[in-house]
Amino acid sequence: MPEMIINQLNFYPDFDSIDSKFDFYQVTTSEKFIKFGATFLDSLNPDIIKAIAFETGKTFYILTRKESTSTGQLSNLVQNMEDGNTLSFSKFETKKLPLHILLQLFLNSIGASESQYFSFNNLTGKLFLYNKAWQSTDKEGKIWSLQVLEVKITKDMCLQLKAHLMSSILLKKEMEFKKRKFADYPQYTFANTNNTLRRVSKTELNQNDNFILKSVNDKKANIPFFDFSDYKKFAATKIGCLYAVMNIVKEKYSNYFNIDFEKSEITKTLKTTRTELEKYKDHVESVILENGINFIDVIESSTSGEYLHDIEEKIKELIPDIKTSFSKQLSKTKLNIRYIKDKSCYVSEEDPHQNDLSGFAVQHITNNYSKDSQAATYNILKELAIKNDLQQKKITIQDWTLYGFKSDWIFGIKEDQSFKFMKIHPDGTFVIEKAERDLFNQNEYDKYMELYESSTTEDKVLAIIKDSEGSINLIRDTNIYSLPDFESVGKILNEVAKTEKLSGDLLKEILPEYSNKFEGEKEYSKTDILKMFPSKTEKQNIVETIFKDTRIRLHSYLRNKESREEYFTGITDINYILKDEKSAFYCVGEVGNGMKNTLERACVVRKIEVLEGRNIFEELLPLMEVEFVRYGMLTVLPFPIKYLREDK
Repeated sequence: MPEMIINQLNFYPDFDSIDSKFDFYQVTTSEKFIKFGATFLDSLNPDIIKAIAFETGKTFYILTRKESTSTGQLSNLVQNMEDGNTLSFSKFETKKLPLHILLQLFLNSIGASESQYFSFNNLTGKLFLYNKAWQSTDKEGKIWSLQVLEVKITKDMCLQLKAHLMSSILLKKEMEFKKRKFADYPQYTFANTNNTLRRVSKTELNQNDNFILKSVNDKKANIPFFDFSDYKKFAATKIGCLYAVMNIVKEKYSNYFNIDFEKSEITKTLKTTRTELEKYKDHVESVILENGINFIDVIESSTSGEYLHDIEEKIKELIPDIKTSFSKQLSKTKLNIRYIKDKSCYVSEEDPHQNDLSGFAVQHITNNYSKDSQAATYNILKELAIKNDLQQKKITIQDWTLYGFKSDWIFGIKEDQSFKFMKIHPDGTFVIEKAERDLFNQNEYDKYMELYESSTTEDKVLAIIKDSEGSINLIRDTNIYSLPDFESVGKILNEVAKTEKLSGDLLKEILPEYSNKFEGEKEYSKTDILKMFPSKTEKQNIVETIFKDTRIRLHSYLRNKESREEYFTGITDINYILKDEKSAFYCVGEVGNGMKNTLERACVVRKIEVLEGRNIFEELLPLMEVEFVRYGMLTVLPFPIKYLREDK
């Protein structure tokens, strides 16, 4: 069976070897906790300290090379730092260190490593990677913001790659400081020409070139998860960072520990094509044609009417014969597009998002809608088709009967302080029932409602599923995600990126049937050779032949079926992993057939927990083989959950 690589690490330390070369120290504050951005986390001499690791709470850990300093000297250094009088200091046995802390210390210690694309920065007890591709500059080259990637090992040995934004302190007036004051934020600047970041001293505070780890206007950091177009783009992604970190760690510390990623055997894979996924579009168009669209302008500004007419034109480009109207009232006979402001612009009592829309099929739009995007326009139309299903109490966007279910299914979610359940009959008709938590109202769902309240962020209950025989399964979140075979892909892309030339004589020998294309003493670059063969098939054969004979790789072919199955198992299609009778896992990736070179987000692995009866989730895998929930992508939860969330 194929295997899926996940971000859970297998870590095998050689404690004797580690103890022969390194010392570890624990530093604990007498205060309630170590304050955010505490100065002492960045104050220790880097010539003595190899790394510091800090999560949260009262304690941080130090890694030093053995004999670089004595315990007494290091204790004096700590005591003499700012707030050092609150810190207690002790040497710590390696075997007693939590494994995730031990590994994090070694990861944090690679800060002095050199790389063509990255700087590695052990700042405030964490490891941050920086790539120049992640900076935002103006015409004069002034850096106003930059992204950094935190590499973190969790307590359950999962590797997390979390993107953060650093912003110039010149933008502080555009930032909102609620939990912490501006002065509480550590400030950072570039240390030298290799783009290493460092924390500034007190005398350097508030200089124009300083940054703080905070975004402007709640802007989100957005480092792509994976791009295999070429090595440079690969290096600007989370997976490219992981490739660099793992190579350095293995090179530096192979004598002290072994490390690899867990692999899970895939029980079942569902593969589909873009053609199959887009079949629902014919139904959407028929629903729109049959019902027509009524536009309502709630904003009534000087430009809002024109804005709605522009949307009308875009829809008519897709469906020319549609009947439309404009009015101030919702229509019960037509589908409604209602133009309102973003939710943040309203106080609760005025918010039209909260209006009672029962009896109407309504899709709200705001000025975030892109009029020039055909995908955005079609997204509105398919949302209207779903709203129409909710009014008709029947799933029609997908023919439910084709799934072959012989009995009812129940799907449940928690929404604010209430719970909603959708019972779907074999013919696709359904009822949605809302249940408020009431200690005096015991109903059939009460026994598992409380599961939502007891779950944490990492194992959050996302949905409840029940069949007609009483089996109950939970879908839970995890902090696990699937990985491509990044070591092989990185190696291939790195080989292609190398500047190498081949002589005409060598090419004549390797490719005798094309000897007339090459001059004996002339040297040919990779680009020169590829340009000679316009045929894709011929070009691929040439690339494979040259690589086989010379180990020089001219080009990568990573999107074909063979490469997808070898390198991208787990990040493509729908993969199901049966662990035992009471648990299973699944993840939903990119559509493998015709996949793009870029994946913006990781494919989260979710857990199926059997609460009562048997595992019933495998029967529902096809309910995620649709693209009308996340336009252009497979959905990560069975699509009836979308209906529950859209029902108001």
